[in-house]
Order: sequence, then C-alpha cells, then structure tokens
Amino acid sequence: MVGRTIIVANRIPFNANFSGRKMTLERAVGGLATGLRGIHSSLGSLWVGSFPPDRDLSASRRRRLLKALSDEGVV
Repeated sequence: MVGRTIIVANRIPFNANFSGRKMTLERAVGGLATGLRGIHSSLGSLWVGSFPPDRDLSASRRRRLLKALSDEGVV
C-alpha cells in the first residue's frame, strides 16, 4: 500500500488575489513552493500550511478561499 505524501510548511504554495467578487489563485514562487511543486502535483499530496495572517478576509471570501485551496490539495 502506498501512503500519501503530506507536506507541512509555514506557508501555502499559493497567493490569493481578490478583485471585487473575483478571486484568483496564483502559484507562489521561490524556495519550498517551487521545489516541491512537482511532488505535490504528481503524487496528489496534501499541503498543510498557513495563509498570511495579515490578510483580513470577510467570512464569504475566507470560505471561497478555503474551498479553492482544498480543491488544490491545500489545507
């Protein structure tokens, strides 16, 4: 049985941008995010990290962000 790879980092591999009601996720660049992107994508791993605490998001935006991240295998 093959296990699931879990990546634990202080940051998630995405940046979220909000413009009005529209939200886009962009892949983070540099360091760990770039180095482990292939593993995360090809193995269906789970990435555990935190979103920058300085982001003051409404409950609605936070729900949308968490859903989009979950779809990418990020919690």
